[in-house]
Amino acid sequence: MGKQMLLYLIVLWVTGIGVVYIDTLFDLDKIMTAQKLLTKFSCVGVLTLNAFVIHFFSFSKLTEETLSKADMFIMSISGAISTSSWTFAGFLGIAKPLAKHLSLTDFLSLYGLVVAVATAVAISITPIIAKNWKADSSLKRDSVMLQV
Repeated sequence: MGKQMLLYLIVLWVTGIGVVYIDTLFDLDKIMTAQKLLTKFSCVGVLTLNAFVIHFFSFSKLTEETLSKADMFIMSISGAISTSSWTFAGFLGIAKPLAKHLSLTDFLSLYGLVVAVATAVAISITPIIAKNWKADSSLKRDSVMLQV
């Protein structure tokens, strides 16, 4: 994994654990009853797993001239998961007033909905990205030939 990405994940986890300590003093009963906090754990877990997909799959594919449809879809979906998860994590940071009104199921359902919508958008625009990828690849080949 890239050093910068690994550093970001470590910072994410260390600061998150620090906030958990400040809020709960690591009291398991407090943690298990904090719906927003449990949703944050889920969101950060998804972000961490997705970071491995992006790093070990998507980044390595970016250097290839041609990609299969499956490659394109995996890259688009992992991007959608990343974008929607970071956005939702930011939302959770300011959602303190909602914690009184929403249950864990509500928060997780909302998170699932956000990820599902982002994934649906990614899937729907992947054919456009694929066309542009092919056009961009042929332009790169043409410009290399012109330089020779």
